[in-house]
Amino acid sequence: MSYIRDLDVRTPQVSIKAKIIAVDRTGTEQLGLSYDLGSANGFSNALVTRFTDAAQTQPIAGDFRVNLGGDAFVGVANATRQYKTTSALSLIYNMTLGGFNLTSFIDALSQENLTDVQAEPSTTTVDNKEAQLFAGSQISFLLTPPIIPGQIQSVAPQLQRQEIGITLRVTPHVTANRQVLLDVFAEQQTLVSITVAGPNVNKRNSTNQVLVGDGETAVIGGLTQTQVSKNRSGIPFLMNLPGIGKLFSQTDTVERKQDLLILITPHIVDEGEVVRSSKP
Repeated sequence: MSYIRDLDVRTPQVSIKAKIIAVDRTGTEQLGLSYDLGSANGFSNALVTRFTDAAQTQPIAGDFRVNLGGDAFVGVANATRQYKTTSALSLIYNMTLGGFNLTSFIDALSQENLTDVQAEPSTTTVDNKEAQLFAGSQISFLLTPPIIPGQIQSVAPQLQRQEIGITLRVTPHVTANRQVLLDVFAEQQTLVSITVAGPNVNKRNSTNQVLVGDGETAVIGGLTQTQVSKNRSGIPFLMNLPGIGKLFSQTDTVERKQDLLILITPHIVDEGEVVRSSKP
C-alpha cells in the first residue's frame, strides 16, 4: 500500500505569467538643398513661380517655357523640392546675379517616433504540458485561387483568417527541488502587405530552455532588428565632391529599430491553492 501511495502523486500544475514588451523606434533625418537660377522672362525651371504681369498677380500655369535669344542664359534648377511638404524647417535665400535671380532652398527635418506595446497574458497548465499564449490581432482576407487563361474560375474566393502578433509557447517541467525547467518558443509576426495570395508577414522567433526557481522571472531578449534606409539624389558629379557634395544633394535617412523583450514567471500551484488571473 505504501508503494501505491508513493506512486499516486498528483501531477503538479504550473501557473505561467508573461509580460511581453515590444518597442518600435523610428528616426528620420531629411536635408534637401535646391537651387533656382533664371530671370522673369527667360527660364526653364519650375522651382520659383513666374508671373505673366509685372504686378505678379497672374502666375504662369502648365509647362514652363524656354526662351532662347542670342547668347542669353535661360535658367537652371537642380531638382524639385522633395521634402517641401514634410520639412520642419524651410529656409529661402535669394540674390541677384546680373539680370538673373538665384534662389536657394534648404528643407530640413529631424523626427523620432516611439511605439511601446505591452501585454501581460497568463495561463495555467499541468507539468510537462505545453501552454500557448498570444497577444495580437486576427486579420481576415479573401484567398483568390489563380485563374488559368482560357478557363472559367470554378472555385470561389474563400475567407481566411490569420493571427498577427506575438505567440508564446511554454512547456514547464517541475524538478524534484521545486525548480521549473521551461522550454520556450517565442515568435513575433508583423504584417507587411496583403496580396491575392494572402498576407505577407515578417517573422522573428527564438527557442530557449531556461531553469528558474518557483516564482522567479526568466528574461528572454535578443529579438532586436535594425533597418537603415538611405536615399540620396542631387546634381551629377557635384554631389560626389568631397566636403562640399552635400551642398548639391538631398539626403533622406530612416533608421528603424525593433526590440522584443519577454518576461516569464512560473509558479508551482500547491494543492488547494486558488489560481487568480492577473487581469481584473
